[in-house]
Amino acid sequence: MTSADEPSWRLFRGDGVPRTVAFPPAPPWRRFTRARPARAALPYLIESDHADVVNAALHLRRPLLVTGPAGTGKSSLARAVAHELQLGELLRWSINSRSTVREALY
Repeated sequence: MTSADEPSWRLFRGDGVPRTVAFPPAPPWRRFTRARPARAALPYLIESDHADVVNAALHLRRPLLVTGPAGTGKSSLARAVAHELQLGELLRWSINSRSTVREALY
């Protein structure tokens, strides 16, 4: 599909091109005052069906649980979406087998 053929709802395209996107205001717990300089991101190669799932989560303002073996690009996807849509700093939480939801809800 060419960019002219893509539906207008597709916010994330995986091409690495930063673009301004109109989102509703972030919830209070997601607002940050500190900003880091943005790193240059390479295009993230993503299948159209997978990009649709990312875009659905963005439009619904809901989290997207991305799973897979180490090295499959889960963190790269998060960085690519944040870079392309100029969303700012990523929230990071290293999870292991002993992690609990209570730790995330400090």
